[in-house]
Amino acid sequence: MSDRPTAVYDQPKAQLPVPDFAKDFSLTVEDLFSWLLDEKKLKLISTTNACDRT
Repeated sequence: MSDRPTAVYDQPKAQLPVPDFAKDFSLTVEDLFSWLLDEKKLKLISTTNACDRT
């Protein structure tokens, strides 16, 4: 368990923390969730296309 308090990022434009080695990488809450939603759409499309081929 971490002794650090929990951080809450509830604004779409909030910058998420990144490790020191990625300090030049910028990631917002909005970016993260748009990637996750796009991934979900891609999986749905590929699954639908696979069903159409049978």
